[in-house]
Amino acid sequence: MLEFERRVWRRDSAKDELIRRRFNLSPIRYYQRLFRLIQRREALEEFPTTVSRLLRIANSDRPY
Repeated sequence: MLEFERRVWRRDSAKDELIRRRFNLSPIRYYQRLFRLIQRREALEEFPTTVSRLLRIANSDRPY
């Protein structure tokens, strides 16, 4: 998931469709799992830039 999130997405609809196909999850379930994942220290250690960006987004008023 974090490798997938490293990519910069221009259109949310394209990302949502790829989430469905690649992970076999609805976007809502995907983001629930992603949020739990970015809370883990191991995730921050392996993907510091990506996790930091996602944590900033998660802690802001802005939706993914």
